[in-house]
Amino acid sequence: MENFILNNRVGKHLIECAHRARVDALENLANVNPLDSETIASLQWQARIPDLILTWLDEAMAEGEAAEESLRVEDYYQRS
Repeated sequence: MENFILNNRVGKHLIECAHRARVDALENLANVNPLDSETIASLQWQARIPDLILTWLDEAMAEGEAAEESLRVEDYYQRS
Protein backbone atom coordinates (compact mmCIF):
# COMPACT_ATOMS: atom_id res chain seq x y z
CA MET A 1 0.00 0.00 0.00
CA GLU A 2 2.84 2.37 0.79
CA ASN A 3 4.18 1.70 -2.70
CA PHE A 4 0.76 2.73 -4.07
CA ILE A 5 0.93 6.07 -2.30
CA LEU A 6 4.60 6.81 -2.90
CA ASN A 7 5.28 5.35 -6.34
CA ASN A 8 1.98 4.81 -8.14
CA ARG A 9 0.69 7.65 -10.33
CA VAL A 10 -2.88 7.10 -9.14
CA GLY A 11 -1.81 7.05 -5.49
CA LYS A 12 0.22 10.22 -5.90
CA HIS A 13 -2.69 11.84 -7.72
CA LEU A 14 -5.11 10.99 -4.89
CA ILE A 15 -2.76 12.45 -2.28
CA GLU A 16 -2.23 15.60 -4.33
CA CYS A 17 -5.99 15.99 -4.88
CA ALA A 18 -6.66 15.61 -1.16
CA HIS A 19 -4.07 18.26 -0.29
CA ARG A 20 -5.33 20.60 -3.00
CA ALA A 21 -8.96 20.20 -1.89
CA ARG A 22 -8.03 21.02 1.70
CA VAL A 23 -6.05 24.11 0.70
CA ASP A 24 -8.90 25.31 -1.54
CA ALA A 25 -11.47 24.84 1.22
CA LEU A 26 -9.31 26.67 3.77
CA GLU A 27 -8.68 29.53 1.35
CA ASN A 28 -12.41 29.84 0.70
CA LEU A 29 -13.07 29.68 4.43
CA ALA A 30 -10.73 32.62 4.97
CA ASN A 31 -12.71 34.70 2.48
CA VAL A 32 -16.29 33.79 3.41
CA ASN A 33 -18.66 36.21 5.10
CA PRO A 34 -18.23 35.53 8.83
CA LEU A 35 -22.00 35.72 9.29
CA ASP A 36 -22.70 33.02 6.69
CA SER A 37 -22.76 30.04 9.05
CA GLU A 38 -24.13 27.62 6.44
CA THR A 39 -21.26 28.27 4.03
CA ILE A 40 -18.74 28.18 6.88
CA ALA A 41 -20.02 24.77 8.01
CA SER A 42 -19.91 23.46 4.44
CA LEU A 43 -16.34 24.67 3.92
CA GLN A 44 -15.27 23.16 7.24
CA TRP A 45 -16.54 19.78 6.07
CA GLN A 46 -14.85 20.22 2.71
CA ALA A 47 -11.57 20.87 4.54
CA ARG A 48 -12.09 17.81 6.76
CA ILE A 49 -12.79 15.27 4.00
CA PRO A 50 -9.23 15.25 2.57
CA ASP A 51 -7.89 14.56 6.08
CA LEU A 52 -10.29 11.64 6.37
CA ILE A 53 -9.06 10.22 3.07
CA LEU A 54 -5.44 10.46 4.21
CA THR A 55 -6.37 8.86 7.55
CA TRP A 56 -8.13 6.00 5.76
CA LEU A 57 -5.08 5.42 3.57
CA ASP A 58 -2.80 5.42 6.63
CA GLU A 59 -5.10 2.94 8.39
CA ALA A 60 -5.20 0.69 5.33
CA MET A 61 -1.39 0.72 5.15
CA ALA A 62 -1.08 -0.13 8.85
CA GLU A 63 -3.59 -2.97 8.52
CA GLY A 64 -1.77 -4.29 5.46
CA GLU A 65 1.58 -4.21 7.24
CA ALA A 66 0.09 -5.97 10.29
CA ALA A 67 -1.42 -8.66 8.05
CA GLU A 68 1.90 -9.18 6.27
CA GLU A 69 3.71 -9.49 9.61
CA SER A 70 1.11 -11.97 10.83
CA LEU A 71 1.62 -14.06 7.70
CA ARG A 72 5.40 -13.96 8.15
CA VAL A 73 5.09 -15.15 11.75
CA GLU A 74 2.64 -17.87 10.78
CA ASP A 75 4.91 -18.99 7.95
CA TYR A 76 7.92 -19.03 10.28
CA TYR A 77 6.15 -21.30 12.78
CA GLN A 78 4.88 -23.59 10.04
CA ARG A 79 8.42 -24.07 8.74
CA SER A 80 9.85 -24.70 12.24
